[in-house]
Amino acid sequence: MSLTRRLASRVSGRNRERKLRGFMETFRLTSASRVLDVGFTDHEYVPHENYLERHYPWPSRLTALGIDEPVECPKRYPEVSFVRYDGTVFPFEDGEFDVAHSNAVIEHVGGRDRQLLFVSELLRVAHSVWMTTPSRGFPLDSHTLIPMAHWLPRSWRDAVYAKLGKSWATGDYLNLLYRRDIERLLAEAGTADYRIVSNRLVFLPMDYVVIAMGRDDVTKS
Repeated sequence: MSLTRRLASRVSGRNRERKLRGFMETFRLTSASRVLDVGFTDHEYVPHENYLERHYPWPSRLTALGIDEPVECPKRYPEVSFVRYDGTVFPFEDGEFDVAHSNAVIEHVGGRDRQLLFVSELLRVAHSVWMTTPSRGFPLDSHTLIPMAHWLPRSWRDAVYAKLGKSWATGDYLNLLYRRDIERLLAEAGTADYRIVSNRLVFLPMDYVVIAMGRDDVTKS
């Protein structure tokens, strides 16, 4: 692993630690809370992946949803329930969970229609939602570590990524969001009861934390 990638991994790990503290404090979670984590990775390439599964204090109350076949994760985290799905509709009932958690996943689910479905499903299956995503307004993309290329039109961006050996980031793999994009998705998904926290570096938004109420709770309020 290069020095740049090691530094980025260290920053990411600290960032996830901070987010986990915020997640636990925001919802005052207990051993009775039903929590869904959307976006587990079966093979862990870096130490901070599956951060919630690794550190959640009541793993038997945690369900992890993802598109990977759960092979390695159930061995590492035997108390967590792992569920595979096809990346579209979540295989759960309305309001089945107290909180749905998703860390840096929405930018990977596809184009705008898929992102809207993703947000809608988070709001449908849980009473509250915690969702984070990097800011498209930040000049350095944390996935590729290539500055400003994510601001280019899709075809130009993909050409830069391919030229620099980042072909895995082309196509629909990476669709970063501005704050206004998140606000529009939330509105179209049917909730106005939310807040967005901007984590900044040198006055620029580095990433966003979205805290929202599920649709059933909005209806009742």
